Amino acid sequence: MMIDTVEAFKVLKHYGIHTVRGKTGHQAGTDVAIAGRTDPDGKRFIDACSATHGAERMIPLDAAGAEFLATNFQAHHHHGTSEAARRMLEHLLLRVSALFEHSGISEFFLTVRLYESSYTVVDASMKAPRALHLKERLDAHAHDRKSTGYHSAGRE
Repeated sequence: MMIDTVEAFKVLKHYGIHTVRGKTGHQAGTDVAIAGRTDPDGKRFIDACSATHGAERMIPLDAAGAEFLATNFQAHHHHGTSEAARRMLEHLLLRVSALFEHSGISEFFLTVRLYESSYTVVDASMKAPRALHLKERLDAHAHDRKSTGYHSAGRE
Protein backbone atom coordinates (compact mmCIF):
# COMPACT_ATOMS: atom_id res chain seq x y z
CA MET A 1 0.00 0.00 0.00
CA MET A 2 1.51 3.30 -1.10
CA ILE A 3 1.30 6.13 1.44
CA ASP A 4 0.73 9.56 -0.12
CA THR A 5 3.10 12.46 0.52
CA VAL A 6 0.78 14.28 2.93
CA GLU A 7 0.38 11.19 5.10
CA ALA A 8 4.14 10.48 4.89
CA PHE A 9 4.87 13.97 6.24
CA LYS A 10 2.42 13.32 9.11
CA VAL A 11 4.27 10.11 9.96
CA LEU A 12 7.60 11.96 9.95
CA LYS A 13 6.20 14.69 12.20
CA HIS A 14 4.82 12.05 14.55
CA TYR A 15 8.36 10.69 14.99
CA GLY A 16 9.85 14.17 15.55
CA ILE A 17 11.49 14.60 12.15
CA HIS A 18 11.38 18.20 10.89
CA THR A 19 9.83 18.57 7.45
CA VAL A 20 8.95 21.35 5.03
CA ARG A 21 6.76 21.34 1.96
CA GLY A 22 7.11 23.68 -0.95
CA LYS A 23 10.11 25.89 -1.65
CA THR A 24 13.12 25.51 0.62
CA GLY A 25 14.78 28.78 -0.34
CA HIS A 26 18.14 29.35 -1.90
CA GLN A 27 20.29 28.40 1.07
CA ALA A 28 23.15 26.13 0.04
CA GLY A 29 22.86 22.60 1.34
CA THR A 30 23.64 19.00 0.52
CA ASP A 31 20.82 16.74 -0.65
CA VAL A 32 20.96 13.27 0.83
CA ALA A 33 18.64 10.36 0.14
CA ILE A 34 17.78 8.22 3.15
CA ALA A 35 15.97 5.02 2.25
CA GLY A 36 14.73 1.99 4.10
CA ARG A 37 14.05 -1.39 2.57
CA THR A 38 13.19 -4.91 3.63
CA ASP A 39 14.96 -7.75 1.83
CA PRO A 40 13.23 -11.07 0.96
CA ASP A 41 14.64 -12.66 4.15
CA GLY A 42 12.89 -10.03 6.29
CA LYS A 43 16.07 -8.13 7.18
CA ARG A 44 15.69 -4.38 7.19
CA PHE A 45 18.30 -1.90 6.01
CA ILE A 46 18.72 1.85 6.03
CA ASP A 47 20.72 3.49 3.23
CA ALA A 48 22.14 7.00 3.17
CA CYS A 49 23.15 8.08 -0.34
CA SER A 50 24.35 11.21 -2.06
CA ALA A 51 25.06 11.80 -5.73
CA THR A 52 28.52 10.24 -5.48
CA HIS A 53 28.37 7.49 -2.85
CA GLY A 54 26.28 5.72 -0.24
CA ALA A 55 26.42 3.62 2.90
CA GLU A 56 24.09 0.98 4.34
CA ARG A 57 23.44 -0.41 7.83
CA MET A 58 21.05 -2.96 9.24
CA ILE A 59 18.08 -1.94 11.41
CA PRO A 60 17.84 -1.40 14.35
CA LEU A 61 20.45 1.31 14.03
CA ASP A 62 22.39 2.02 17.19
CA ALA A 63 24.55 5.03 18.02
CA ALA A 64 27.65 3.38 16.53
CA GLY A 65 25.81 2.64 13.26
CA ALA A 66 24.53 6.21 13.04
CA GLU A 67 28.04 7.51 13.73
CA PHE A 68 29.42 5.27 10.96
CA LEU A 69 26.93 6.62 8.40
CA ALA A 70 27.44 10.27 9.44
CA THR A 71 31.23 9.99 9.49
CA ASN A 72 31.13 8.32 6.07
CA PHE A 73 29.37 11.39 4.67
CA GLN A 74 31.83 13.80 6.26
CA ALA A 75 34.74 11.79 4.85
CA HIS A 76 33.49 12.57 1.34
CA HIS A 77 33.60 16.35 1.94
CA HIS A 78 29.87 16.97 2.08
CA HIS A 79 28.37 20.20 3.37
CA GLY A 80 28.48 20.35 7.14
CA THR A 81 31.86 19.03 8.22
CA SER A 82 31.73 20.23 11.83
CA GLU A 83 31.27 18.03 14.88
CA ALA A 84 27.82 19.57 15.47
CA ALA A 85 26.74 18.78 11.89
CA ARG A 86 27.87 15.16 12.31
CA ARG A 87 25.93 14.79 15.58
CA MET A 88 22.85 16.37 13.95
CA LEU A 89 23.01 13.83 11.09
CA GLU A 90 23.47 10.98 13.61
CA HIS A 91 20.39 12.17 15.51
CA LEU A 92 18.35 12.33 12.29
CA LEU A 93 19.44 8.81 11.29
CA LEU A 94 18.49 7.44 14.72
CA ARG A 95 15.01 9.03 14.46
CA VAL A 96 14.51 7.68 10.94
CA SER A 97 15.64 4.25 12.15
CA ALA A 98 13.08 4.36 14.98
CA LEU A 99 10.37 5.37 12.51
CA PHE A 100 11.25 2.46 10.23
CA GLU A 101 11.50 -0.02 13.08
CA HIS A 102 8.27 0.87 14.92
CA SER A 103 5.81 2.37 12.42
CA GLY A 104 4.90 -0.66 10.27
CA ILE A 105 6.43 0.84 7.12
CA SER A 106 8.03 -1.70 4.77
CA GLU A 107 9.88 0.81 2.54
CA PHE A 108 10.56 4.53 2.57
CA PHE A 109 12.52 7.12 0.66
CA LEU A 110 13.36 10.59 2.04
CA THR A 111 15.13 13.46 0.35
CA VAL A 112 16.83 15.47 3.08
CA ARG A 113 18.65 18.78 2.59
CA LEU A 114 21.48 19.16 5.09
CA TYR A 115 22.65 22.59 6.17
CA GLU A 116 25.50 23.45 8.52
CA SER A 117 23.26 23.52 11.59
CA SER A 118 19.89 22.09 10.49
CA TYR A 119 18.18 19.75 8.07
CA THR A 120 14.91 19.68 6.19
CA VAL A 121 13.01 16.75 4.72
CA VAL A 122 12.12 18.01 1.25
CA ASP A 123 10.30 14.94 -0.08
CA ALA A 124 9.04 11.65 1.34
CA SER A 125 7.46 8.46 0.06
CA MET A 126 6.55 5.33 1.99
CA LYS A 127 5.01 1.91 1.54
CA ALA A 128 3.28 -0.20 4.15
CA PRO A 129 1.62 -3.63 3.95
CA ARG A 130 -1.51 -2.21 5.64
CA ALA A 131 -2.94 1.11 6.78
CA LEU A 132 -0.89 2.91 9.43
CA HIS A 133 -2.52 3.79 12.73
CA LEU A 134 -0.43 6.27 14.68
CA LYS A 135 -1.13 6.53 18.39
CA GLU A 136 -1.19 10.01 19.85
CA ARG A 137 2.03 10.60 21.74
CA LEU A 138 2.70 13.22 24.35
CA ASP A 139 6.05 14.81 24.88
CA ALA A 140 7.83 13.53 28.00
CA HIS A 141 7.20 16.89 29.71
CA ALA A 142 3.66 17.45 28.43
CA HIS A 143 0.68 17.75 30.76
CA ASP A 144 -2.05 15.22 30.18
CA ARG A 145 -5.22 17.06 31.17
CA LYS A 146 -7.23 13.84 31.19
CA SER A 147 -5.03 12.09 33.72
CA THR A 148 -6.04 11.81 37.35
CA GLY A 149 -2.82 13.44 38.53
CA TYR A 150 -3.17 16.60 36.42
CA HIS A 151 -2.50 19.91 38.18
CA SER A 152 -2.60 23.25 36.43
CA ALA A 153 0.79 24.88 35.97
CA GLY A 154 -0.75 28.34 36.51
CA ARG A 155 -1.53 30.20 39.71
CA GLU A 156 -4.00 28.57 42.04
